[in-house]
Amino acid sequence: MRQLSHLALLVLVACGTPPSGNFDDLAHDPTQPNQDQISGAEPTTDSGQNPERNTQPEQDPQPEQDPQPERDPQPEQDPQPEQTPEENPNPGAGEDVTDFGDAGPFTWTETTDQYRATAECEMTYLLFEPQQRLSNGTVVFLHGFARGRSQFLDWGRQLASWGYQSVVTDLCHATPSGVDPIAGGEAIASLVDALAIDESIVVGHSAGSMAALVAGSDSGTVVAVLGLDPVAPQEGDLGPQAQSLDGQLAALYGDPGQCNSENSGRTVYDQGRALSLSLPGATHCDFEAPSNALCSLFCGGSGGPEVAVTLKRLVTSFVAWKFGNAGAGAWWTPGAEPFDALEAQGSIRR
Repeated sequence: MRQLSHLALLVLVACGTPPSGNFDDLAHDPTQPNQDQISGAEPTTDSGQNPERNTQPEQDPQPEQDPQPERDPQPEQDPQPEQTPEENPNPGAGEDVTDFGDAGPFTWTETTDQYRATAECEMTYLLFEPQQRLSNGTVVFLHGFARGRSQFLDWGRQLASWGYQSVVTDLCHATPSGVDPIAGGEAIASLVDALAIDESIVVGHSAGSMAALVAGSDSGTVVAVLGLDPVAPQEGDLGPQAQSLDGQLAALYGDPGQCNSENSGRTVYDQGRALSLSLPGATHCDFEAPSNALCSLFCGGSGGPEVAVTLKRLVTSFVAWKFGNAGAGAWWTPGAEPFDALEAQGSIRR
């Protein structure tokens, strides 16, 4: 097998796209602590305010005017029947919808722990516990190929600030020395069971979105799976796992390019009839939080702050929606005001 050049290897590692060769000397060891790891912090966030729609006060009815002298009074017209508004089936219609584009109102704590799923897989994970939980469910975030939990710490904080317990963990079997989404996903399902989670949503980025499918199909607690710029495996078929999650899948895509293998994950997620949206201008790095300079160098930088806000709105509202906040589904439902506004301004595309 031909060896990859040093530059090609850097591109693959930065982009989260698994190579076909073995590179044991560059493998990320999930048993070693991450330099970006934060333990036991108790940050505070700005309070998020729910936007309120402006409503016009009802005007007092105008008094009837006396008929003008020497003019024949006009005959009174028959009153028009009142129109009954049609029932809008879209979630969030007719009510205030929360804008999740910023941090929420709750503080949280962060703790770090380890879990050994198998002899070959020991994971370090961070638990983000909000001061007030709005659901018994837990969100589990998975990084992409050759990346780390440090690229998803801000996602754990974002969800905790809105009252949702979050876990950001290492993903085994997703390094240059070997990629196996089935083994990696089974390890995540084992972690979910070990944490005694009642309900879970698994969010996976890039190659991690494939492990999320496996975890979702293996664990009985998973209520939804969200893929962030999914990348299909070079070998193997995860169509059966996607099909087993029919009705529970969603995916967000960036612009096609080398770092997401030209949106290759769409062919897998579509087999589970995933609810899919594209974010024009988004790069593969935009789905990480925080990303880093290496990813930006090889994967096109960032789509900018508007893309970041749109991602926060969609990811956070998806979690809230699937954990019981029906109004949050308005960000994902065509015909609902928040969805239509994003589509009209070009932030999303179906």
